[in-house]
Amino acid sequence: MTHTYLVSGMTCGGCEKTVKALLGAVPGVLEVSVERSTGEVSITMQEHIPTQQLKDALKDYPQYPLSEKTAFTH
Repeated sequence: MTHTYLVSGMTCGGCEKTVKALLGAVPGVLEVSVERSTGEVSITMQEHIPTQQLKDALKDYPQYPLSEKTAFTH
């Protein structure tokens, strides 16, 4: 399953690489795709991983807050 989240604060390729590596190290994460221009991070996981666990993976880097992406309806 793949879930999309928002991560703000990424301003360069190094930021993108750091976020990708930290989230990719979470147990159960199979793949991480980062789109720095939109702040979207797609995470493919074996089974559901609680959002708080993903936030905890970035806790040493408070400049990269992670939040759930919510769908907007018109």
